[in-house]
Amino acid sequence: MQYNIYQFVITDFKKYLVVQNCKGITIIKDKKIISFFKQLDKDNRLCISQSFLEEFFGSDTASIVEYLMDSSLIYKEINKERFKKIRILSNNEDFILSAEYNNKNSSSYIVENRIIGSSSNFLEYLKNISGVDESLFIISLIPFDYSDFLKIVNIMSEKDVMCAFVFSYNNSLYLTNIYKKTWHNPCPKCFFAHLEASLRSYSRATGTVTFQTVIDLLYNNKVKYSPTLPLTSVLTLEILSELFKIEKTDLNELSSRIVQVNEETGISYDCAIHWELCDCFE
Repeated sequence: MQYNIYQFVITDFKKYLVVQNCKGITIIKDKKIISFFKQLDKDNRLCISQSFLEEFFGSDTASIVEYLMDSSLIYKEINKERFKKIRILSNNEDFILSAEYNNKNSSSYIVENRIIGSSSNFLEYLKNISGVDESLFIISLIPFDYSDFLKIVNIMSEKDVMCAFVFSYNNSLYLTNIYKKTWHNPCPKCFFAHLEASLRSYSRATGTVTFQTVIDLLYNNKVKYSPTLPLTSVLTLEILSELFKIEKTDLNELSSRIVQVNEETGISYDCAIHWELCDCFE
């Protein structure tokens, strides 16, 4: 059994702890539960197992879990249906050709080999997807256009189909976590908001102006501009390697894991978290 924790903020008042999340505010006085939330906050953990709870609370586990659920502090992990096919789409010809060449499992992975030259064609294709389609759609946007990205995310959310994105940003390629509206897990917009905020914070802290900062300024002024990261064979093969592992990877992990590929730093993984201004967790 898996449980998710609603994204929260804690305030320690010594004698009690205040936990604030999307469901409201809870005052906690039990020392064990206070310690529990402090540990979650320290580890940035939003998903826990039954065994983790039992190790933490021992014989009190059942009553504490009931309290946490009744107080809207945690909720049971939704049973996620497994995808039957993985469809790879891209607006980049080199990416598609490499995906076709390296695809060793054509029965599970379908590379949409028609090159969708314009964003309008791309959006039109996605609008025709059936809401009952059990495929996982991997959408590669290279070059990345923020406006089109938002439109695509909205379409996939409205249709409630599984999707993940590959895009270039600040000299890296990213593979987002798999998102489906009814799972209420962090959506691609959440990831991008956190990514952009972290890069902006880094720029302010170091006093540097990066190329990406200039691009962000252009976006904010609503200029239609799509920066292209040079898609090297190394970057392409590394991100495709991650894509072709998806079929055999646990879906709960995929729904919360983000991948970053950078030629200098290699492959790194992070946990997807909700953006406080997004409503995808509701």
